[in-house]
Amino acid sequence: MQKLIANLETMGITFPLGIQQTFLSIEKEQIVNAFEVGYKSCDIDEALEINRKLASGEQHYNKTYNQNK
Repeated sequence: MQKLIANLETMGITFPLGIQQTFLSIEKEQIVNAFEVGYKSCDIDEALEINRKLASGEQHYNKTYNQNK
């Protein structure tokens, strides 16, 4: 979503900051939910291995998408 917003801005298309934040918030929620649904659907051995690395969808999101912050 961040890349899309940046690309649109280079073409002169801008969105108010509140709308950008809403888009990014929805995207984050979808990523966190997808991780957690996937985590719950795997077998116990896979779940334990994943749990050692990432305890939640929120941590997965922050590790993956907040690297430059």
